[in-house]
Amino acid sequence: ELKTPLTVMLANLGILTAHPESTVGAQATWVENARDEGMRMKKLVDDLLYLARSDDARVPMERTRGSLSELAQGCALSFEPVAYEAGLAFESDVHPGVFVMGDEARLKQLVAILLDNACKYAGAKGSVRVSLCVRQGKARLTVNNTGTVIPPEELQHIFERFYRVDKSHSRETGGTGLGL
Repeated sequence: ELKTPLTVMLANLGILTAHPESTVGAQATWVENARDEGMRMKKLVDDLLYLARSDDARVPMERTRGSLSELAQGCALSFEPVAYEAGLAFESDVHPGVFVMGDEARLKQLVAILLDNACKYAGAKGSVRVSLCVRQGKARLTVNNTGTVIPPEELQHIFERFYRVDKSHSRETGGTGLGL
């Protein structure tokens, strides 16, 4: 995952240096490609640093009482255009007034990762549904899609770092396998 962005960046920079007489504007495609890959690499490095610090118990958790309803609804609104662009139906059933104790930033990250994965793997003309309610006194967040069902033998591994059920599509769908 780190080698690919570097390779793309170096190729783009090679094209730029091969044409020193060109203006930046004339070579904007190569500059933008290098920048995009740099941003992708920065995010990956940030994620790796976060994991390393988490493993070392140096990342403090800001546990406060917050509205999971507002957080989930905000994430759902963010992913509606993503689903629309992918040709997916998107449904949100978030009950108001659901509060939890937790780290708001990490909870938001979790909901976004679940929705991102649901959109990526919903299948052609599929659908994504997010729901939040209270069941037996506990918050219940559910994200479903119409994509291929994860085989039962793979379920035990989905929370392992870098694990992918379908390894052949990792570059196509993006991500690093760090999310869940």
